[in-house]
Amino acid sequence: MPIPEKNLLEKQTKPKPLYNEASLLKALETAGKEIEDEELRYAMKDSGLGTPATRASIIETLIKRDYITREKKNLVPTETGLGVYNVVKDQKIAQAELTGNWEKRLEEIRSGASVNDFQQEIKTYTRNITQELLLAGKGLTIKRKELEKAK
Repeated sequence: MPIPEKNLLEKQTKPKPLYNEASLLKALETAGKEIEDEELRYAMKDSGLGTPATRASIIETLIKRDYITREKKNLVPTETGLGVYNVVKDQKIAQAELTGNWEKRLEEIRSGASVNDFQQEIKTYTRNITQELLLAGKGLTIKRKELEKAK
């Protein structure tokens, strides 16, 4: 079959739009819907990340700690926020599955599972992730101190 006409189109992909407060609140509320593990997805179906009462507070805390700023209607990551993101992005703590797993465990506790076992797991995880993040974030701390001296 002959091709009568051909053209080459040059296009670029567009990055995802920046979050505004409403879209970030919605993302926190619906976090977990894309989790592949059905059990964990189900455990999060009614919760998302945070609670309705704490989601707005989470955003305000991110602004107060200089991880994001408001620019017009958008929430824009700061250099510090991007630095922290780069430290945690591949860690379990940055995955909605972790919250799903904890929600599942809390449901198991409501059904009679051991609270002590869960508490021990949380303590161990907290110690481990704190050490990993402190090691990974050392460069970030040095960079931030250099930026503060330059001001």
